[in-house]
Amino acid sequence: MTDDFQFNEAFTGFPFERVLSLEPLIERWRCIAAGGVGERSGFARRMLEKVDSLPVLHGPIEDLAVLEAHRGLLDDLMSSISSEAFWEKYFTAATMPFRFQCFYATPSFRQLLMGEDNAFRGVANLPDDTLSGGRYSVPISLS
Repeated sequence: MTDDFQFNEAFTGFPFERVLSLEPLIERWRCIAAGGVGERSGFARRMLEKVDSLPVLHGPIEDLAVLEAHRGLLDDLMSSISSEAFWEKYFTAATMPFRFQCFYATPSFRQLLMGEDNAFRGVANLPDDTLSGGRYSVPISLS
């Protein structure tokens, strides 16, 4: 176990492509919008109009600057997972697939658990080989 493990360091030789996509989240909002009338479905429809006008938010997202440029819209999309009403109470973050780099975090999570580079800060309480091995266990078990 080391004290200086960098959570966001790139592991070479990762056997799977790691791609971020908002499509599953967008699809969730499409289901909410199709759910009928009401405040939440109306909000979903208005938000989806904005999302659909930005092709850069569809498909693979490789540059996190794209998300930063549309931070308000990302906050709206993520509100189905983490409501702004609970930002100070609950810690929530979303990371790049199989990396420890956040592309979204609640203010409380960001303040206490993230560095300026959007990576987790702190000390890993596991041996380095155990922590990196955990990244491989999910995709391998799905293949």
